[in-house]
Amino acid sequence: MKSSVKSKIWKKIQRHGPGWAFCAKDFLSEHPRNSVDTALFHLEKSGLIRKVCRGIYDYPIFSVILQELTPPNMDHVAAAIARNLNLEIQASGNAALNYLRLSTQVPARYTWLWTAAGRSFHIGKNHLHFQKASRKDFSPKLPQSRMLVQAIRVLGSDALATEMRNKLKASFSSEQWEQIRQDTTQVPTRIHKLICELAQT
Repeated sequence: MKSSVKSKIWKKIQRHGPGWAFCAKDFLSEHPRNSVDTALFHLEKSGLIRKVCRGIYDYPIFSVILQELTPPNMDHVAAAIARNLNLEIQASGNAALNYLRLSTQVPARYTWLWTAAGRSFHIGKNHLHFQKASRKDFSPKLPQSRMLVQAIRVLGSDALATEMRNKLKASFSSEQWEQIRQDTTQVPTRIHKLICELAQT
């Protein structure tokens, strides 16, 4: 392997910044697979990157206060696993509530949705779980649309309290609500009806 390949891969990792998780596929558009694998092997051996599970690495963050590496960023790891397997993912309902700041509860486990069979990964002391979802859950294309739909599934759309409706409304601008309304025409009718109501008020 040419040393320049290792250098270029390391520079790309640095550009993404500490906490980024990645797989060999992230570099294959620029370098041969053998060169990428060799570069990642040497970068891991030197301690510059960390292997978090089979085929997935991260650029670890060092905590000055704790004087140790922090745990991997599970959002980044989930995204890297999805890219590695060529699958789309989105947040589960409870995670969506956190992203939208509608809940401060820490999920019992890290769960994402995808259209493949359910599967779990051990990431350090944590478990990362992918749950099989319907393709209809992936009909919206905007990330905010997908998070909103999953959040509404958890909250329930029939008797949603006024306070929660107001919080949902405040999560997006008027322009974003209109984009979400148009983007969610294929979701269940009861959910889209609520989205339309929120987009109008």
